[in-house]
Amino acid sequence: MESTCGSKRIVGKWKIRALDNKISTTVQHEILSRTQRLVRRATRWFLRHGDRSIPMQDYITYFKDDIHALSGTVAGVLEKREERQLAGITQKYVMAGVPKALAVKATYLSTIFSGLDIVEMAKSSGEDTNVVAELYYKLGAKLELHWFLDQIVLQPVENHWQAFARSAFREELDWQQRGLTVTVLQLTDSAANPEQRLRGWINENRGLLQRWQTMVADFKSTNSHEFAKFSVALRELLILVQRCIKQTKALEN
Repeated sequence: MESTCGSKRIVGKWKIRALDNKISTTVQHEILSRTQRLVRRATRWFLRHGDRSIPMQDYITYFKDDIHALSGTVAGVLEKREERQLAGITQKYVMAGVPKALAVKATYLSTIFSGLDIVEMAKSSGEDTNVVAELYYKLGAKLELHWFLDQIVLQPVENHWQAFARSAFREELDWQQRGLTVTVLQLTDSAANPEQRLRGWINENRGLLQRWQTMVADFKSTNSHEFAKFSVALRELLILVQRCIKQTKALEN
């Protein structure tokens, strides 16, 4: 995890191991799994989207301070419902005997992973990292991308190909959420606050968003899903992103 923007500041494995025989094995393994999942996701992110000509140490420097700062402010830029859900997970860990600081860091690992995209968007747009983060997270909540991500994560797999497909779906969803956030950054007034910018963008693009929202409603109507459904839904989301990008380019011209 050291390549993940200074993981010693996020969750040190030695701190988790130090809880041997002090907390339940189930909770300890859950926190370790969260840490390992972050390592895998961040590694794939750098392999797929990173510039391999740049030394890893330079990448660490590029992201380190901004992600460390974001880790201290992220709770304040989430939708209130999601903030409460994460606070509940933190409380569960604390009640199980996990030190508060470690419980908070473990809880927010998946959320902070998005900091890789957020920092890149902030640096390329020149906007404040917290502003970009609030747009990113709240867009994900309002369009129910975070709910859809939960369905991907919960999808059972029976073989390694399905496991690969599930990982690919998750990465694709992350990338499309980034694409939509970029369009909001480009098409809205930076003088407005993130909530106003996002609300205005959604109101102006209800026609484009309707198909995706119908897809989500269809997912919610059943308790089980096939892999093909995820593929079709993500294809629809890609079309939405492409239309939004086309709209952005038209306005620029």
